[in-house]
Amino acid sequence: MLVGLTFLTVPGSLSVIERSSIVAPSVRLPAWARPCLIDTPPAHVDGRLAFCARVDGRVVGALSKPHSTERHLLVTGGLHVTVVELPPGARQPGWGTRVVAVGPLQRAGHGLRELLALEFHSS
Repeated sequence: MLVGLTFLTVPGSLSVIERSSIVAPSVRLPAWARPCLIDTPPAHVDGRLAFCARVDGRVVGALSKPHSTERHLLVTGGLHVTVVELPPGARQPGWGTRVVAVGPLQRAGHGLRELLALEFHSS
């Protein structure tokens, strides 16, 4: 069981950029942050924790709200658990699938970090 838990939680990473280069000009953005350089951020990011984040990890669950079109995944990577809101039209990967998502990071209603995926890939 410990081997299975390690398999799910350790591989991957969570990278965070707290401020954009517009606010902090000395910050040089990595290439993966390009999707976060949009003119208008998504409307529902009032509780934003960071300008941009990249999670690379494995899907350990799916969350959905009743009567909502939003689809969410629970992703573990680098000993972190992050909720990822899938972009419209993205295919929902299965349990254990490795995913990479990039977008603004906010605090979800249940206290976890939630990444609003502007870019999403699964393999």
